[in-house]
Amino acid sequence: MAKKNCIIVYGSEETVPANLLAGLIGEKGEYTVALWDEKVYKDSSSKITSDQEIIFIGETKPAKDIIPSIKFEYEISGMKYGWIGNRAVIYVEKRILSKEEFEMFKTDYQAQDDLLQKFIESSPLLKIGLGVGAAITGPIAGVGLLGALGLSWVRGQEIRKSQFDCVIKAFFNDGLAKFMEA
Repeated sequence: MAKKNCIIVYGSEETVPANLLAGLIGEKGEYTVALWDEKVYKDSSSKITSDQEIIFIGETKPAKDIIPSIKFEYEISGMKYGWIGNRAVIYVEKRILSKEEFEMFKTDYQAQDDLLQKFIESSPLLKIGLGVGAAITGPIAGVGLLGALGLSWVRGQEIRKSQFDCVIKAFFNDGLAKFMEA
């Protein structure tokens, strides 16, 4: 029997998560996968049939067009995945997590992901909650307000990368087979 195939479509900021998912799918060996950036998808969309499984990663233009129709299977701490028919969307909301959401994110995923655990342990800003809904009231450990904000933005980007890692793994473990076999 021939393997089912899928196309992963990603935006310019989601190259790493797209490659992670493609690698996980490739290791599993049950499906074949092609990686397309948003431009390749746009150029090829008129040739794609409705029975082709497509996984959109990130809030790309084509993903935004179907997001309102999707009933999400997974929604935790700004991380989401779901599908309608043969179109799935995996993304991380572009926003700062509340302190409660970040604590839930740490609790749910630090035991499952050694890299995330090491990141949390090595980040003094995360230990005090900077960049995850906490107010900045003044200099922190000798770093001025603008420096703290810059460090907060960098940490926010690191958190978002970790969120993508987690939601990709959650989709691979719990959603991929359901989506591909639906």
